[in-house]
Amino acid sequence: MSLIRLSSLLAASLAGSLLGCSDPVHDHAVERLGPESVRGTGPLHRAGQSCGTCHGPLGPARQDFAVAGTVFVSATSWEGASDATVDLVDSRGSSPSSLQPIVTNCAGNFWVARSDWAPVFPVRVKVTKNGVERVMKTVIGGSASCADCHEARISNPLARLGAVALFDGVNTSDAGSTSTPGCSAGLEVR
Repeated sequence: MSLIRLSSLLAASLAGSLLGCSDPVHDHAVERLGPESVRGTGPLHRAGQSCGTCHGPLGPARQDFAVAGTVFVSATSWEGASDATVDLVDSRGSSPSSLQPIVTNCAGNFWVARSDWAPVFPVRVKVTKNGVERVMKTVIGGSASCADCHEARISNPLARLGAVALFDGVNTSDAGSTSTPGCSAGLEVR
């Protein structure tokens, strides 16, 4: 067998084995998210879950998010705070909002594609709607998903924070409309 043919076979074998390898820890994290809802995939799905598990460099979703999450009306409501503006500023002072405002959809979900913004962590966060402003007291240290620290249903209160809630402690009657009626109906918050 010629040296060129042997090296070609070795390269093909190596490429095949690399493509067949997966990360069992990541695969388990994807499995823990559970099955997709009857609504399927799309911008309204998996409110409150860790977006970066699927929308990260290891996939399985096609789009990779730099930062993503869900803003709820309150910590005791599973209604998404629609049309809230999310301001993100990284350690360089860079912000994806300088190109286009980041606004939550009717499920409360927002995201910034990594192709649109490559933040240098830490990242500061502020959420506003109808004159109500919430500034995150700490910073995002490097995770792409709000739900990596904020859990909609707290299973371990020593290790996790509650849901990202815009109107807790605020008189929502003074804040105007807080969500889009009917949009959150049928959303599965896990």
